[in-house]
Amino acid sequence: MLASIVRWAVLCTVSWGCWSVVRRFMVGTALDNIPGPPSLSFFKGNLSQLFNTHGWEFHKAIAAKYGSVIKLKALFGENQLYVFDPKALHHIVVKDQHIYEETTPFIE
Repeated sequence: MLASIVRWAVLCTVSWGCWSVVRRFMVGTALDNIPGPPSLSFFKGNLSQLFNTHGWEFHKAIAAKYGSVIKLKALFGENQLYVFDPKALHHIVVKDQHIYEETTPFIE
């Protein structure tokens, strides 16, 4: 009985992992149309450049090349939206904050 439960749990975990990988590469997202710099590493993405001690040079370079809304790569190739347009940030944070979804860690 316990062996079949363990087998079922392993099968579900492996299936979920395979589905996540296939979905990431086969199904597009809205962020695919936003320009951004290539990542240096699949594991760290652009985070090592973004949070470096000389990171302001990276911020200036991507702002000059890609504009004020940029797609960055995070851990394990996850796409993240990087916004530093004052008007867009005003809409997201102040004016229309009820429209934008906030995660539980952000609220806590």
